[in-house]
Amino acid sequence: MDETTGKETPVAHTCGHDFHTVCLLGATRALHDHRDDWAGTFIAVFQPGEENAAGAKAMVEAGIVDKVPKPDVYLGQHVLGTLPGGAMGR
Repeated sequence: MDETTGKETPVAHTCGHDFHTVCLLGATRALHDHRDDWAGTFIAVFQPGEENAAGAKAMVEAGIVDKVPKPDVYLGQHVLGTLPGGAMGR
């Protein structure tokens, strides 16, 4: 709440998690919408706690390796806030 105006100031914690989620949901939608153009099984995996690898460790400890088939292709992404907008790192 802004004490001078008495109005709420909208804020968001817009970190990489938001970007990762939107990108994976978008990819899922695009693959679904064009499912006649490709063959196979698509499995979307959202990783919690990616900023410190705790999420990946927890997923492995929970047995994800045994729950998800070994992929023929793996597509992964991560955003890095130190790169300028529109740039790609490697």
